Amino acid sequence: MPDKAKAQSAIEKAKAAAAARANMSPEEKLAAEITALKARVEKARVRLEKACSAGDANIEAFETALKNLQNKLDDKMREQQKLTGGDH
Repeated sequence: MPDKAKAQSAIEKAKAAAAARANMSPEEKLAAEITALKARVEKARVRLEKACSAGDANIEAFETALKNLQNKLDDKMREQQKLTGGDH
C-alpha cells in the first residue's frame, strides 16, 4: 500500500474512532480508556522485562514509562469507581 493510501486509511480509521467515541456515554468512554490503558501497561511491562533481561542502558526510562502508565490507569479506575458508586 503506498504511503499516501496508508495515511488516508489511518485518517479514516481515526475519524471512525472519534465518531464512535462521540456516541459513547461517559461511562463507556471511561471503560474504553481503561481497557486501552491496561493493554499499554502490559506492553510496557513486557518492554521493561526485555530491557532488564538484555541489560539495556535505558531501563530507567522503561521503568518511568511503566510507572506513568500505571498511575494513569489507577487514576482512571478511581474515576470509574466514583462514577459507578464503587461497584467495580
